[in-house]
Parts: sequence; structure tokens; C-alpha cells
Amino acid sequence: VGDLLFSGLNEFHDILQHNLHREVNLYVYNAATETVRQVVIVPNNQWGGEGILGCSLGEGYLHQLPQSRLRISRPCIPSYQ
Repeated sequence: VGDLLFSGLNEFHDILQHNLHREVNLYVYNAATETVRQVVIVPNNQWGGEGILGCSLGEGYLHQLPQSRLRISRPCIPSYQ
């Protein structure tokens, strides 16, 4: 959440509940493109679906950021003979 880190879903829920009907900045990770983008949401009960975001959230081992699939290239160092 913006400049805050949270230690679990309960703390995240508390932050969203405290900001009900107000803008909240979130960083969202896209696994397909391996990018992070900032989005602004307004938590409320009108989203449809579950909870004040309209969706369910998860945490734990299956909900971690994956290791990058992209290869990191190293600079080419010329060899001298």
C-alpha cells in the first residue's frame, strides 16, 4: 500500500478498512510481464463480489513473487591473448 509494507492479510484489511471510500495506492505485480505498476483503488462495499475490494486475497507460499524467468545478461568481457 503506497509507502507502507504490511505483514499479513489482517493488517492489509485494517489499512483498507481505515481508508474505506478513500483512494489507496497499491503496487500490483503482473506475473505474465514480470512488471509492477501502481494502481489507485477506492475500497467500498459496492464492487460486487467478495469484501471491500470485490475479490478474495491470499497469502503464504503460493502467493509469493516468483523468481524471474528473464535471463540477466552479463557484460561481455573481451579476452586478450
